[in-house]
Amino acid sequence: MTGNAFVLSLVLWPFIGAFICYFIGWTKKDGEAAKSRKRLRDLMVCGVVIVEFVLFLIAVFEAKYDGVSLEIPDICGLGIGFVFN
Repeated sequence: MTGNAFVLSLVLWPFIGAFICYFIGWTKKDGEAAKSRKRLRDLMVCGVVIVEFVLFLIAVFEAKYDGVSLEIPDICGLGIGFVFN
């Protein structure tokens, strides 16, 4: 892997945010406690989306002005590659 780790965080952040939001909202209880956890989960999802959008804008501006790139030539030996220029 070559390139900027910031761009890699742009790719991995939605997955990390999904796990965080799942564990925040996960409960076996009913009632007010479950409703408050679901409300907190919903707010966390909105926060994850906002952070992802801001990270994307920063990455686009960095790529435009600084030439930031990321290249992962072979993922798990499957011949699949990822390139962000």
